[in-house]
Order: sequence, then C-alpha cells, then structure tokens
Amino acid sequence: MLQRLRSKFKQISYLFYLLIVGVFLVSHSVNASLFNEQQIVLPFNLTQPVVAANLLSLPGNELLMLGVDELGQRQLAIYALDSKLKAVLVDQLHLNNSIFAFDVGDVQADGLQKLYFLTKEQLYQYEFVGPVPTPMQQNGAVIAPPQRASIPSIKNSHSNLQPVSKINSMFLSAQADAIVAMDFAKDINNDQFDDFIVPYFEQLNLYLSPQQGGTDRTLKQQTLAIAALLKVNDAEVSFQARELFFVDMDLNNTTNIVVVESAQLKVFQQTAEGHFNPIPLLIPLASDIEGINWWDKIEADGQQMDQSQLKHKKVETISDINGDNVPDLIVRFAQSSGVLERTNDYEFFYGRAEQDGRLSFAPGPYTKIQSQSTLSDLKWLDVDGDGKQEIMLSAFDLGISQIISALLSSSIEQEVLIFKMDDNNQFPAKPTASQDVEITFSLSSGRSGEPMVKAQDVNGDKLKDLIFSEGEEQIRVLFASDDGKKLFNKRAEKYKVRVPKNAKSITHNDVNNDGKMDLILHYSRADSAELLNKIIVLIAN
Repeated sequence: MLQRLRSKFKQISYLFYLLIVGVFLVSHSVNASLFNEQQIVLPFNLTQPVVAANLLSLPGNELLMLGVDELGQRQLAIYALDSKLKAVLVDQLHLNNSIFAFDVGDVQADGLQKLYFLTKEQLYQYEFVGPVPTPMQQNGAVIAPPQRASIPSIKNSHSNLQPVSKINSMFLSAQADAIVAMDFAKDINNDQFDDFIVPYFEQLNLYLSPQQGGTDRTLKQQTLAIAALLKVNDAEVSFQARELFFVDMDLNNTTNIVVVESAQLKVFQQTAEGHFNPIPLLIPLASDIEGINWWDKIEADGQQMDQSQLKHKKVETISDINGDNVPDLIVRFAQSSGVLERTNDYEFFYGRAEQDGRLSFAPGPYTKIQSQSTLSDLKWLDVDGDGKQEIMLSAFDLGISQIISALLSSSIEQEVLIFKMDDNNQFPAKPTASQDVEITFSLSSGRSGEPMVKAQDVNGDKLKDLIFSEGEEQIRVLFASDDGKKLFNKRAEKYKVRVPKNAKSITHNDVNNDGKMDLILHYSRADSAELLNKIIVLIAN
C-alpha cells in the first residue's frame, strides 16, 4: 500500500513538473514571438536614458550610454549590434565635468548622424577615426578632459572629441552637476548639415553651417531678438529658454523659427542664404492665447496666477494635424476653481493659406477634445497611415476620494485615450480607443512610477501598435487593426520582462533597421540599486 502511494506521488510530482516546465516553455515561446532580448551590463551606472543613433558606418544604429562610475567619473559607452544581434562595446570615453549637455544631430547627406557636447563656452563633436576594431573590451585608461585640441579617448579607441566652435550661452558654470540631453543640434536651414541653437539672456544665438559646396565649414553666428524668460522670486532670479518651434510657416518648403507670444506668432523666416530674417513676420492669434505656461506667469503682486479662478490658453505645438500640409495649432485650455478642481481641454486651430501666401488662424477653434477628467501628456501621431494625426492623451480623476484611495494603494488609475478625427476633421466627444494603466508612487522615497505608453510599429506593417506596461513585470502590445473599423485588436500580446518604474527610462528606435520598432530599457533610482548598470534591448521579431 505504502509503495503504491509512493509510486502515485512520484507520478503526480512528475506530472506537476511537466506542467511547470510546460508553462515555462509556453511563456518563453510567447516572449520569443515578440522580441529578441539582449542584456548589457555596464561597468558604470546609467544616469540618462539610452540614445540610439547612426554614428558609425555599421549596420543598424549604435546605442549611446551616459553615466557615472564608482569614482564619480562621467562615462560614455557606445555599443553596436553584431550580425547575431549581440551588443558589443565599440568605444568608451571619460567625460570631463565641464560638459553639461549632449545632443545627436539630424541625419546628414551621408545617412549618418553626429554626437555633440557643450561646455560653458565650447561646442565639441565626437569623432570616430579609423576602422571599427574587433569588438573592444572594457580596458585601457580613460584620459584627459576636453581641451582645444583633439582628445583621444581610451586606448586603441580611435576616437576624439573635436572642438567645433566657441559659443556664448547662458549656462555660465565652469563645472556642471550633471550631463543632460538638450535639443540644440538641428538642421534648421535645410542644407543637410547640423546647425546649433544656443539660448542667451537677451537673444537667441544661432551657429549656422555654411551652404553646401564650400570647403570652409566654419559656423556662421547669427543672433535673433528672442530673449530668455526672466523669473524673479524674492531674491532669486532665474532664466528659462523660450520654447521654439521649427515649422514652414510661409509655405515655401523652408524651415522658419517660431515663437509664441501673447495673441501672436513671431515668425523668423529663412532667407535664400540659409540665414533668418531678424525682423519677424507677425501672425495674429485669438487675444487669450499665450506662449508660456500658467505656472510661469507672474501677476502684479509678484505671485503665481490664482488657481481659484484660472483660465489660461497656451500653444502646445504647431504641426499639420489634419493632413493638408498647412501648419495647425494645438492649444491647451486650462481651467480650475481650486487645486483639486482642474480640467485641461485641447483646442485645434487649423491653419489657412490666404491668397497672398500668408498663413492665418481663426479666432476660435475648429474642433476640441474635452473631458470631465484631467487630461495631460499630449501626443499626436498618425496611427493608421491616413495622413491625419490621431491624438493620444492621459486622463485621471483628481479629487479627495481618489487621493485617499491612492494613499492606501500607492497607485493611481490612469486611462490612455486616443481620438481619431472624422472625415470633416472633427474629433469625437468620446475616445476612439482607450486603455487603462497604473501610476505607482512611494511615500517613503517621494518618487513616482510612470507607466509606459507608446504607439509605434512593432511588426513592420506601417501601422502604429499600442505598447504599454502592465505592472512591473510585463509589457503588452495591442497590434493595429487592418479592418478599417477599429484602431487596435482587442487581444494584447504579452511579454514578460522587468519593467522600469519610470517610463522615461524606456526609449524606442529601429536599432537594426528592419522596419520594426525596438525597445531599450534602462533602470533609474526609482528601481533597485543593482539594476542601475543594466540595459535590456528588445529587438522586435
């Protein structure tokens, strides 16, 4: 009897083992159908999201990683994918504390991009010299901060930080607390060479590349009357760069520099020489539209705006929304009768090309998106490839009951809403698609976790798929529907992975240039300390 029970127990144990293995294999199979996962472990902790860019003449894009090592020294590592999609180290540099910002420029005529760094008074360009070595190991001493001359990086790395130009900026500290990503390198005069936009106190400094054909590549400096935003709070004085838009506002296929001021747009038009007219074209707007956020406005008593009677309209972006190749305005209309009674509506002003070639906007919106919930996180993207932009927003309720519930659960429910305009370019009253996600936070650390929500093409069908995080251990993908009736399929595909708590730690890029968007995950201080030097690359299958 006892022997039979033992035999039966062994059979049940074996069946349970097969069940566990089977579940694991099924889970693994589902994972493999979505992504090919690669893990990179760095010899330093990351401090910035991973940037993907095509810097070198290699297949696919390289991964740029910035952080600090155990000694507090700032590091840049560059990885590339080999033919088997394995990440290999290509270069590693020690960056001096005088560098405060970096940026990757636009795609150049040769199909490559360039990496730039800023110090208080100097612009540098990363330059890789010579053939790419057989996958480099993490060895060799890192040496030398940036100087006026070329700077070698680590032993046998073949790279330099080359000085490009002296600059004048309002960033006056010789030693920076951190290196941050800034949007200062951009081809704004349409010649397929990078230009540089550097804000100053009373003006905007432009460093423009010369037109094609010449051998002299010296940057040409130009100033525009765009002053930084001055903020005075008691004895504290601060300056903030003005928000700039780079749009073709005169409809002649050239980029203009646009600043939003109270009730008007200032348009600095591009000249035939690739410079910008210092006398701006003025385009009138409705009298209540402004170019700065309500929390940056100071009233006559020196205080911020009164939130008990707040009504404020601010231009969020200038872009073609309805697919007619004419720039449009998206305006955020913020209203509140108190801190907990606030709504954000979004109004759409479609641009009109007049007979004299000028652009104009009606005094009132053509269509709008409204909600009883608080709307935020505006994104605009063409999900279904029809040339018109869908609008993606986050919605959450802000009230006493929601705050109490959030304190008890350490999380807040958030709804992602997607609106698709109809044939008359009107947005519907209710969202075309929606998805629930969750915001988490910690009272002990004071940090919050932001869910990942992206609309990108994961399967290469030229349609945007909805990618979102589900808790801390799963990513889900709602593939775009091709039946013309709905934007996304109902059933989500699942992928198990340790998800960063902060969505800003997740970037996307078609790393291997196969027409499918890949995900790059890194972990921040909101996550466990042992994860700070780890990167997960999810290559879409």
